[in-house]
Amino acid sequence: DPANVGNVLTFFLHSPLSAFAVVTEVITMTSDVWAQCNSLIDNAFKDLRTFIASQAHSIDPSFLAFMHDEFLRIYILRFLLCRAVLNRHRSFLSKLEYLPSCFPSLPN
Repeated sequence: DPANVGNVLTFFLHSPLSAFAVVTEVITMTSDVWAQCNSLIDNAFKDLRTFIASQAHSIDPSFLAFMHDEFLRIYILRFLLCRAVLNRHRSFLSKLEYLPSCFPSLPN
């Protein structure tokens, strides 16, 4: 439902793991699994920051300027996670126009 796509993005921006659990229909999770998943997301964000830095030559400079602010960087990384999850989710495969987008656009 297109009306809920914005809600999903907002959920990912607020709590990426909770949003991921809802999108993948995970109903319950132990606190240990929750902690492990949060650790995996944190590690993925670190790897993504490193990757973005290595690809700085192909990314719009105005986008890179936001990566220097910790608050904005967190939102950018959460946006990228949301886009990646929804891009791979079966419910969105035929509805690419519903994926969140940004300007300037990011390389795939």
